Amino acid sequence: MTVNRQWRLARRPEGMIGEVNFEFTETTVPKVMDRQILVKNLYFSFDPTQRNWMVDRPSYLPPVAIGEVMRAGTVGQVVLSNHPDFSEGDLVQTMGGWQDYAAITPGQGVTGVTKIPEGVTPEMMLSVIGLTGITAYFGLLELGQPKAGETALVSGAAGATGSIASQIAKIKGCRVVGIAAQLDPRSGRQERARDACGRASRPLCALPRRPGAPCAASRHRCERPRQWRRQWSRPLACQARKRAHKTSEQGNG
Repeated sequence: MTVNRQWRLARRPEGMIGEVNFEFTETTVPKVMDRQILVKNLYFSFDPTQRNWMVDRPSYLPPVAIGEVMRAGTVGQVVLSNHPDFSEGDLVQTMGGWQDYAAITPGQGVTGVTKIPEGVTPEMMLSVIGLTGITAYFGLLELGQPKAGETALVSGAAGATGSIASQIAKIKGCRVVGIAAQLDPRSGRQERARDACGRASRPLCALPRRPGAPCAASRHRCERPRQWRRQWSRPLACQARKRAHKTSEQGNG
């Protein structure tokens, strides 16, 4: 326990995040002061909000500084404790960052330190019971106050928070409509989620399409079977058919 491997922020992102945005370093394990604990990180979180933390702009948290260990939620094991409430071997959740070891002061920081309850897995602490799950829970139940029979519209429904909010709304008896996006494999740009025939769709509620119904992407009638209705990420199906139809018309001409 002498080397602490770290990933530090090296450059602020412009567009997609890549290796150039981070720097791998090795340093010594931090010293543990009075009322601190030393946590060996076992699991790191990869959350959408980390992209915002990397940008130098006002937000609910200050941005990660250049050269600073990348901020991230972690689950780890206490390997040394100078705090009466924690013992060696305890599994805890905290904001330990992308590194092997972190010296944490319980009661301070963004999330403090939480012991993992019995029966809860580390993965759950970084997802459904973690920051994204808490955001969905309080955002929907405390602010949204959904009632059975209402329609809940969830933006970012394919994301970490939106997917949990959608499930909570279903549990509460709501009709859930999800908004999501997909990456166009040809242009690399984000577009609205679409169904198998290129029509803008609502993927989480998976609205059925009647076979033979008019396709919004072109003027032909789509014969895609009903089992395609959940495969909303294939917008090229009808476009290819449309191009083939045009080629056929040109050949006949």
